Amino acid sequence: MQNKQDKGLSGKVWVNRQVKMARSAFKNHKMAVIGPGHWRLKRPEDGCFWCDIVVMGGCGLAVWGDIDGCFFAYYSGAKRPEELVHWMGQADIWYYGHQKACIGMGGKDIVDEHVDEVAIYDLRQKLKCAKEEFGDEWDGSISDIRRHGTAWGDTTIKDKYTKSIEDAIRSIQYGNHLVLVKNELFECLQVIEPDAWEWMENIGKVPSVRLIYALTAVRRLSQILARKDRRNGQQGGKTGD
Repeated sequence: MQNKQDKGLSGKVWVNRQVKMARSAFKNHKMAVIGPGHWRLKRPEDGCFWCDIVVMGGCGLAVWGDIDGCFFAYYSGAKRPEELVHWMGQADIWYYGHQKACIGMGGKDIVDEHVDEVAIYDLRQKLKCAKEEFGDEWDGSISDIRRHGTAWGDTTIKDKYTKSIEDAIRSIQYGNHLVLVKNELFECLQVIEPDAWEWMENIGKVPSVRLIYALTAVRRLSQILARKDRRNGQQGGKTGD
């Protein structure tokens, strides 16, 4: 029987699954006002995944609690705290929300994460694309390409590339850390593709669960506040710069 990890999972599918779980986790959360620009979301029956969402200095938004903390910056021109909630409540995960989290968190280190299933999928996709990328060199021996020397004799680029990718996939399936797998893969491929690290670094990379749950919590609060605004005859804020 084929292992479920053999084909892997695309980053888009993985993120969509996480979003679905996050939205399910927050769908029954209720809002409590703690203070100006400070709200608490909590599930009435058990408090699971409770979180505080706080406006920071009129230009950023902080989320923390029973989920990992996340900070979003920079919003310009807010007239009231609710506008910052609507700002991130409308943000997409892959680009705008990710961008503002990277600013607020000081980089991508904990805004992104690497997932084994996604890495396997990415590696398989890379192997499919490699033939086109190498063109006429794909079926040629490595020794025929002068810049690579003769270290690999008559081994073809196709054979070396395929074996290296397949070995990397097996290594992931065996439970080896992705950083180690990438390092080993680069050692194998650099004789063929010296700049392989430029694409290899992003193998398996997706927006983190931290980011997904934080944005989902803000989305839930935005929905609650928007309903409150409609009842009061006001209009919710729009996305900032």
